[in-house]
Amino acid sequence: MPAWSFALLFAAAAVAQPELRDELFEMFTADQDARDLVVQRDFKDQKSLAQMKALDARHTARLKEVVAKYGWPGKSLVGEKAAHAAWLLVQHADADPAFQRRCLDLMEKSPGEVSAKDIAYLTDRVLLAEGKPQRFGTQFQKNEAGQWVPKTLEDPGHVDDRRRSAGLEPIADYARKMAETYDRK
Repeated sequence: MPAWSFALLFAAAAVAQPELRDELFEMFTADQDARDLVVQRDFKDQKSLAQMKALDARHTARLKEVVAKYGWPGKSLVGEKAAHAAWLLVQHADADPAFQRRCLDLMEKSPGEVSAKDIAYLTDRVLLAEGKPQRFGTQFQKNEAGQWVPKTLEDPGHVDDRRRSAGLEPIADYARKMAETYDRK
């Protein structure tokens, strides 16, 4: 287990569902480990990609059970860091966009329970899955020139205003981070 995951476990405050909090941390760690492996292998190893997709499917199924029982697992239920872990798991539930939409709707109805950044990222993911332009510019792709650019944006001239309102950095800074993360050579 990476050192950063231990920090998450020990940073947890008292919450209503500590066992669920711990389970979400475990799922988060497995999610990140699987993605790290795929990135290390430059997205070319089909076995790693298939394992990551299978893990996403298992996590989505479990998160559906959690949401059915508790609603959105927000800060008061599992703590801030585990609520973020739950968001990451639903963010990666791309095979089930209806579930992502359901979770987004629940998150938006949970003031104080969910990070504005998490809502922004999931909003973009859901909008794109619905065939609509993203609002916050969190979802990127490479263009023909090999540069990281945001996928279709709603009102691009005001994207940095919307990003700022959600606590996100300017889109140009985010594009640089994408390149630094994924263009390692």
